[in-house]
Amino acid sequence: MTFEPPALRGKAAEVADAPPAPSGALVSDAAEAARDLLRQRLDAAIVLETGINTLFVLFQGKPQQWDPAYWELLREELLTLTVEGESFVTIGLSGPHKGFHLLKEAFEQSQRCNDEKLYRQAGSVIMPGSPEAVKQTDMPVDQAAAALIAAIQGTDAERAGQSLDDWFAVMRQERVERNFAVRAVIQLLTALEQHFTSLMAGPLRDQLLADHWKELSLLPSIAHYNAYAQRFCSALLKAAGARDADRYQSVAGQITKLIAERYHLPITVEDIAKEVYLSPNYVRTIFKEKTGETILDYLTRVRMNHASELLKERSLKVREIAHQVGYENVSYFCSVFQKHKGSTPNEYRKMQL
Repeated sequence: MTFEPPALRGKAAEVADAPPAPSGALVSDAAEAARDLLRQRLDAAIVLETGINTLFVLFQGKPQQWDPAYWELLREELLTLTVEGESFVTIGLSGPHKGFHLLKEAFEQSQRCNDEKLYRQAGSVIMPGSPEAVKQTDMPVDQAAAALIAAIQGTDAERAGQSLDDWFAVMRQERVERNFAVRAVIQLLTALEQHFTSLMAGPLRDQLLADHWKELSLLPSIAHYNAYAQRFCSALLKAAGARDADRYQSVAGQITKLIAERYHLPITVEDIAKEVYLSPNYVRTIFKEKTGETILDYLTRVRMNHASELLKERSLKVREIAHQVGYENVSYFCSVFQKHKGSTPNEYRKMQL
């Protein structure tokens, strides 16, 4: 019987905001609760701690206690004694053995069953039998890495999460042997590190530059490998989002500067896009996101503000003012001015003088 932190807390879609896995103290509490419960439920039970958060249980079994449903109920009872969902509890059963000379065989059989948790999504009861063969084969990484790189570059968390889920589902279905699975995950994360080198040097450096081999070797299942990769990609997505936010703010600043310098000219969105080396649609999206208004609305507001100041100069005609703020058509200028200021240019001038 083993106790580990759960692979994921809550829905997988919320991985980016999920807290880290619970501490070893919480899992130890679950193991201690199991020790007490087993002594109550089983006759002549001997509970041995054979590893970290690992219990080996010897008991004088009754017929019903060899039914997996009995152990599943016991496992569920254990979860209610701790905090449901806070422990990944796996119970590997051996068949009945008579005689202390078979103790080693019983232990190894239960251990093999418990090792099957590598391919389980959550804690479970695993009966002895003929396990399916595992494959000592390398998982393909390149396609999964390309999909993740595209998702992270597009700051698409849902797409990144789904790509990882699909890749790890294949790993589980193919029953890739543990060492080959760990190696494949490290290759995948290394490919991401190499592609996003600039992000690795940012504020999330310590979080991203982890010892993946050490961390993954301690995890009990492919579900946990998936959760580890999800958290790593979430950190990359956060760094990419922060980088893009800074870059978009810079682009918006360039656009406002261009408008300030050229509002008096017949400037278009296409002209602005060429200056910042981006597509017109992308420029429109970035500017609206960062300023809350469209480029056209901002340009018009700047022009109308300048026109308002120029109207205070009695020597300037309305036609001249229209030309100075970028309008060739005087009638159109007057229409736009009235819409923005609530009066015609001449009415506005009279109110200011």
